[in-house]
Amino acid sequence: ALTIAIRRAQRLGRSRSLVVRARCNVRCSLVTRGKARVRGPRRPRVLPLASVRRTLDASVWTRLRMRIPTRALRRIRGSLRRQGTVPVSVSAMARTRFGAFTPPARRSLLLTR
Repeated sequence: ALTIAIRRAQRLGRSRSLVVRARCNVRCSLVTRGKARVRGPRRPRVLPLASVRRTLDASVWTRLRMRIPTRALRRIRGSLRRQGTVPVSVSAMARTRFGAFTPPARRSLLLTR
């Protein structure tokens, strides 16, 4: 089974990335994706984050850094100045060495200044 852990709120600061911890009960290869929802002048926008691929050992918590692309970072920083928080959703899916996929694990957090 795949488990991901995330802090409910993370500060953006200078890091330009989010921190996600993941664990599988068997050795697996993991793909993590994320998207941020930013309010625009006319309609809300969904900004994709850079996906992360990693191979996890069995039952070991692994720390992943999800990078925020430069264009998305500019919009997120502007939204943080105006609204103060930006909701982000992260999903992860793992594949075992036998070829079986785990159900996607989803978590959400708030990005703050």
